[in-house]
Amino acid sequence: MMDDAFELPAKPFFSCDEGEFAVVDAEQMGTNLSVVEPMLTLRVGPGNVFEQRPRRVVSNEEGIVNVECDGGETVTLDFNDIAARKSGPAGEFVYRAGLDEGNEGAGWMRAR
Repeated sequence: MMDDAFELPAKPFFSCDEGEFAVVDAEQMGTNLSVVEPMLTLRVGPGNVFEQRPRRVVSNEEGIVNVECDGGETVTLDFNDIAARKSGPAGEFVYRAGLDEGNEGAGWMRAR
């Protein structure tokens, strides 16, 4: 579970796979010969932060990461507030739980 002090590493590496989105500290990748565990893994699934496959990170500024996904959705991960939003063809939505519960299927509610 994340706490309020969670921060992205100075050099984050984002992995967009078919079934998950992961955040890894890139500095540990270069210095550690063993496998580096992700700081955060968000799985794709119904009601999760990622309901559609993440394709690519389109921006990463000051703790706010925007991820382009299948279906024309963009998921915004706010590591400052430990929250998520998404926008797409169906409108704008807010995740009903924090990023720390992003794999719990809490679902989305319309923002407007």
